[in-house]
Order: sequence, then C-alpha cells, then structure tokens
Amino acid sequence: MFRTLLCILSIVFLQCSSAYKEQSPFSPKQVEADSDKVTEQRIVIYDASIDIEVGDPESASKQILELALKYEGYTLISGNKFVKIRVASKYFQTAISDIESLGTTSFKQVEGKDVTEEFTDSKIRLENKLKARERYLELLKKAENVDSTLKVEKELERLNGEIESYKGKIERLSHLAKFSTISVRLQKKQILGPLGYIFWVIGKGLKLLFIIE
Repeated sequence: MFRTLLCILSIVFLQCSSAYKEQSPFSPKQVEADSDKVTEQRIVIYDASIDIEVGDPESASKQILELALKYEGYTLISGNKFVKIRVASKYFQTAISDIESLGTTSFKQVEGKDVTEEFTDSKIRLENKLKARERYLELLKKAENVDSTLKVEKELERLNGEIESYKGKIERLSHLAKFSTISVRLQKKQILGPLGYIFWVIGKGLKLLFIIE
C-alpha cells in the first residue's frame, strides 16, 4: 500500500514539474527575445563635423541652410565661414553627402553616442518620482496639523523639481536622437595663378627632398 501511494505521488510531482517548465515565463527563448527587443530600440545621437573647400562660401552657406529645411530640420548657426544645422536623423547620411558635393572635403568626423541606458534610467527615475508624489499627495490630505502639512509640502516641492528635471532630460535626449547635428566649416578654395603655381611646385619639390633625406 505504501509503495503504491509513493508511486502515485512521484507521478503527480513529475507532471507538475513538467507543467511548470512549459509555463515558466523565464524560458531562455523568451529572455533572448526580450533582449533582442531592447536592442532594436537603441537611442543614438549622431553628430558630424565637416571642413570643405568651396569656390563661393556665401553661396555654399545658403545651400546648406536650404538642405536643413529640405531634410525636415532647422538652422542653429549660419555664417559664411561656419554653419551648424540639424536634420531629421533618417536623412543624416544623405545630408552629409549633399554637403560634401558642394566642394572638396578636407576633414570629416562622424560620431554616434548611445544614450539608451541614460534615457531608460531617466524614465525609470521619473516614474518612481511620480509615484512618490502621489503618495505625498495622499499624506497631505491626511495631515492633521500645520507642521505635518509644511513637511509634506516641502517634500512635494522637492519632488516636483526633480520631476521637471527628468522630464526635461528625457525630452532633450529624444529630440537629439530625432535630429542629427552637422557642423560645417567653409574655406574658400585657393585658385593659383601662373606665378603661384610655380611656387607651389617648388614647395612640393622641397618637401619631397626633405622626406627623401
């Protein structure tokens, strides 16, 4: 009788264990899927710095400003020697190619800053601060004297300041991820006359001479 009961309990235990494994929300496949999902939502801020030589810096500057509007962006700084614009991130590489087509590129640097962790951390902290504020608002309703009321109001004031700070940070990161920044330095292309070309050739020759030695 005891052996029969032991066998029945063993079968029930094995069935429960099997069912638990099938229903477990922390299966390796699920964890891997969640990880991929997070990776797909990376938040990256792109910046580019470009130096180009152009025949007419003023004309090139105007064309760059037009590109900002064309690619759903706006102008930060405008001038004949330096221009800074923002364009929708989806047009970032296209805008760079168009700018480089205006002249000869002497320098180019493109950077991408991953702010996913910073963005996520700020959102979590904001949610926690909002929940804390709700709790303090409930305490304010239950405050029985002036002293208690003042203490709760002081905490609410502090929380409101932190909430606005996190909101501002989240909005700023979202905006910078949506719009990429392109800084362009414009240099007038030097056109050498006959005499200038001769000196340029001599200079090149001297440079090669020193390198050989």
